[in-house]
Amino acid sequence: YYDYGVVDFLPFLQLKEGNFDCYGFNPEGQIVKWYHDDLDGRTLVELSFSELLMKEIRELEDRKDKKLKETRGIK
Repeated sequence: YYDYGVVDFLPFLQLKEGNFDCYGFNPEGQIVKWYHDDLDGRTLVELSFSELLMKEIRELEDRKDKKLKETRGIK
C-alpha cells in the first residue's frame, strides 16, 4: 500500500488469493475496502469489525464447500 503511495490507509484483512483488494481503516477509524487497481478507490463498509469478519468467514466456508463438491464431482 505504501509502495503505491497510499499513506492514509491501515490494511487489516485480505483473504482472496490473487486479489490484492483488501479492507482497512481510514484516518477516521472507519472500515473501508481498498481497490488496488484504483489507488484512490475506497468504499466505506457499513459493517462493524466483527460483522465484516463473520461475513468473510461465511464466504470462505462457502468457497471451501463449493471447491470440495467440485473435486468430488458432486453437484
